[in-house]
Amino acid sequence: MGERCAAVTQFCADLKQLQQRSGFGHSVLARRLSFSRAQLYYVLDGRISRPPDWDRLVEPLVRVCTGGDGEAVLSWRQRHDVLVEVYHQLRQQEPVVSPAGSPTPTVVPAQLPADVHDFSGRDTELAELDRLLTPRRPESRTAEGPEAASLCVVSGTAGVGKTALALRWAQRARPSFPDGQLYVDLRGYDHEQPLSAGDALARFLRALGRSGLDIPHELDERAAAYRSILAGRRMLVVLDNASTVEQVYPLLPGESTCRVVVTSRDSLPGLVARHGARRLELDLLPMSDAVALLRSLVGERVSTDLAAANELVKRCAGLPLALRVAAELAVARADTSIAELAADLQDEQHRLDMLDAGGDVRTAVRGVFSWSYRHLTADQARSFQLIGLSPRARHRHLRGCGLHRQ
Repeated sequence: MGERCAAVTQFCADLKQLQQRSGFGHSVLARRLSFSRAQLYYVLDGRISRPPDWDRLVEPLVRVCTGGDGEAVLSWRQRHDVLVEVYHQLRQQEPVVSPAGSPTPTVVPAQLPADVHDFSGRDTELAELDRLLTPRRPESRTAEGPEAASLCVVSGTAGVGKTALALRWAQRARPSFPDGQLYVDLRGYDHEQPLSAGDALARFLRALGRSGLDIPHELDERAAAYRSILAGRRMLVVLDNASTVEQVYPLLPGESTCRVVVTSRDSLPGLVARHGARRLELDLLPMSDAVALLRSLVGERVSTDLAAANELVKRCAGLPLALRVAAELAVARADTSIAELAADLQDEQHRLDMLDAGGDVRTAVRGVFSWSYRHLTADQARSFQLIGLSPRARHRHLRGCGLHRQ
């Protein structure tokens, strides 16, 4: 065990030297690698007992810190392969098992992304998640009702802030889950290919201490190994951006000591019917909370013209994502008043073009909604298109299809 820790610690120390020589700070690297700063510190300071993930951390970090030097990436890949081989050999010599015989994670996972900055409102929803999911002490269950639910689905339209709410609650609830927190973006409505349950399980198993050679190939075997490791543990699992029950079901722990939060644009009724999930429907931000979000992002310009701020909220339909993009526009256009920005967004034909977030496909409002549109059936998509037509154009279309009233 000591040799394994020493080898991993040295590798992490060398990564830290590379980071320091590059001049990139932890905040910049964390954003580029989609890690929280705490997670990055954890790795670079050598507080892990197994090799850091090559695809998710080491290769992207080396590419950023060396300016994409292919030879450097190859050299680090070779070093990582040697480290993994040494790790496997030592692990076989000194297997780490619990008294029950199941693999024990050498690291308590802490995978939650950073909390959303300038979070506004949602006090009622946060309190509801507390009520639904926070583990209760045995002596309090009789007075407060039955034990909390093990699974909650946070659903709502695109851009309404489901992930932000889930992460805000999860970060606050971390002390209730001392055995760790797992997080995965299932990319259910993403521009990329949705993440399969099998791939998500492989990530979780690695985070829980299983090496690549010990991860089963079959989905059912991976799910069984995952449930075995989580047995008896108090862990939180956040499954973000799910699109189907099939994506979620294999990732559910078998123990009531664990809690699972799922976010989805779909209500996922199968999880409610088959697995007893509780559902939390997330609505648009109330006007007061939406204006407060704008004020925290833009500053006192919002307070000086509340009528224009209210109008801007209406132009953004009360969606936190659209409000954040609009706030960025307001900050970038320091000489433009809130009223002028609201007027610019009045044009419905070009509103989505203005809210493109500088071409960021994950943040652009048009892109976020288009991913939902691509998941509609042909009939649903056609109905959606008709809703967007003017009454006269819609009548002409239906008449051409022979569906108008005689």
